[in-house]
Amino acid sequence: MKRQNLPLQGLLYFYKSASLGSFKSAAQELFVSPAAVSQQIRQLEASLDTCLFHRNHRQIELTPSGENLYREVKLGFSHLQAGVDGLTDDKHPNKLAISAPSSFAHHWLIPRLQGFREQFPEISILIEPSNRLALPSDQSIDLCVRFGQGQYQGMYSEWLMKDIIYPVCHPYYQEQHGIYSIDDLHKGALIEDVWTDMSWDDWFKHNGRKSIKPSLLFDGSLFVVESALAMQGIGLIKHSLAHRYIHHGTLVRIGEQAIEAESSYFICLPEKNLKRPKVKCFIQWLKEQVNDYSTS
Repeated sequence: MKRQNLPLQGLLYFYKSASLGSFKSAAQELFVSPAAVSQQIRQLEASLDTCLFHRNHRQIELTPSGENLYREVKLGFSHLQAGVDGLTDDKHPNKLAISAPSSFAHHWLIPRLQGFREQFPEISILIEPSNRLALPSDQSIDLCVRFGQGQYQGMYSEWLMKDIIYPVCHPYYQEQHGIYSIDDLHKGALIEDVWTDMSWDDWFKHNGRKSIKPSLLFDGSLFVVESALAMQGIGLIKHSLAHRYIHHGTLVRIGEQAIEAESSYFICLPEKNLKRPKVKCFIQWLKEQVNDYSTS
């Protein structure tokens, strides 16, 4: 039998009849008459040149050939159903749930979100500031943005952008303490994220300078940025977090030295979520924002 002549309707009627053990029950589930089911089964048997059912007075019973076919057809329809479920499992097609590191969400993503909302006003947005990954079985998160190496087991991962790290402070703090180059860093208090890609010790070694112990330590770069904005010292901060404030003049960069971070930002999500229209729209928009940000 040629593949293009596969009798799909007959196979469906056969599958339902074999599963339910009755042409009548299959007809009720398929919303057709028992005669229609019986006709499709006979046509299938004729095309296969084999008998699939023993037809008794009040019941039907699979023949050995029927049992073999049912085993394969059941597997095939299970795969088809799984594929359909993968396309239609989104219970909230107009609600987009995004998980991102709190620093990235606060200082990079949220200030840009109005543009997405203007393009797609029908989509509501939920931001979860977290570093946890959305498992394939997790229906609460549509996609994640992560800062790492991009190797997330069981997840689709796509590189988004790299980052660089450099020291910044408030312009008033700069003027007050006379901090205009990395040789002046000893004049101020150094602020450090204990979970950062790069410590101040690493920074000084990379630039061939004697290390200076930080005065303020925070659990998260979100607080390092806020501390620098509050004129409490000099933060060693990723460009993605400092760029907006430098553009508006509320932070200034100290010196021209910058070091590329070992990690990058990645989009990661369960692969089945890539089929969701709202996810496709957001990923495309996010890439456009990265392009504009990278060239600005």
